[in-house]
Amino acid sequence: FQVSPSAGLNFDLPRKFRAMVEEEIRLKENCTQLDRQINSIGAGYRINKFVRVAVYYRLEAKQEHPGLYNWRQGVYGDLSLKYTTGSLSFNYRARLQSAKVEFNRQNDRSDKRLTQRHKAGCTYNVPDMPLELSAEGELFCKTGNGYPLSAYRLWAGIAWKPGKVHEFALKY
Repeated sequence: FQVSPSAGLNFDLPRKFRAMVEEEIRLKENCTQLDRQINSIGAGYRINKFVRVAVYYRLEAKQEHPGLYNWRQGVYGDLSLKYTTGSLSFNYRARLQSAKVEFNRQNDRSDKRLTQRHKAGCTYNVPDMPLELSAEGELFCKTGNGYPLSAYRLWAGIAWKPGKVHEFALKY
């Protein structure tokens, strides 16, 4: 059982631009251990009502052993597509992610290849209720030699949205 509380601020800028700041804490081992702390800052642009692009800088503290953190940094870019018809939404996100480079390069064990991430899903907004049902999947592909598909994940979930600002989700 893992929990990942997060918070973010989005600032609308002129000409369809947006600035974003996000903070996420990932807990593991039945929520008793810190896995990582993720800090992201980015800028995005809405091309039209269906297409958005964004670029982010990420600073991450990954706990290798209790009390011992490896600080890593990286950048990534997103291309997001979303189409909504009635209560049903379809979305796709392509992400190109740099290697996460550790600040202590003597102990740097990170993979230097770029990662492509392809995430697709659908969401159903339950009529007359602040509930949203979703199913999503994501593929992770490494660039370079060897087998490019390095990981995948699938999940389904339910989210309660009591207003425009807050969302509480449970995913499996």
